[in-house]
Amino acid sequence: MLFTSLANILVGLENWEITLQHQTDRPCYWPHVTDSQSKEGTPQTQDTALWFANITMANVFTHIWAFRIICMTELEKLALLFPWLILGGMSLTNQCHLHHVQGHTMVLSNQICSSMEYLMQDEMKLFGPASTFFPLKAVYHKFKTDESQQTNIIACCQAIVSRLVDKGLQSAPIIVFGE
Repeated sequence: MLFTSLANILVGLENWEITLQHQTDRPCYWPHVTDSQSKEGTPQTQDTALWFANITMANVFTHIWAFRIICMTELEKLALLFPWLILGGMSLTNQCHLHHVQGHTMVLSNQICSSMEYLMQDEMKLFGPASTFFPLKAVYHKFKTDESQQTNIIACCQAIVSRLVDKGLQSAPIIVFGE
């Protein structure tokens, strides 16, 4: 029952994202090349961030992606604990999703991390940076609790939280990391 409910929520979130993307004649988000700055202010590397039509769309998509990560993570845990109960009553579509959880969560995590540059722009004032907490927490805890080899994702979350602290959001480490 719980497994089916989570699978249905996941499908609903995916459908919502697809619907949002098809409701407009222009993309909801797109790649945007940014210069990563060193401490001295000299561009070090070029990164591709995701840019959005507006802050509302940025929040909608980053939060949908975070909820999808949480649903997939919980589905994965249930499948590991109760494989005999789950696989028998599951549709083939949901079984396929389960086999690709790690790959899907990586893609979604990268999308969330790539969205942070948009949300942390100075013109977003407090609204953008403050809306990063929940998506970052979902990404960080997915890979931290798995003791994953995805140290680059964990490092990305830590760097973003450091930037949030620099912007004056002193509670960011407690909210995102739980520390």
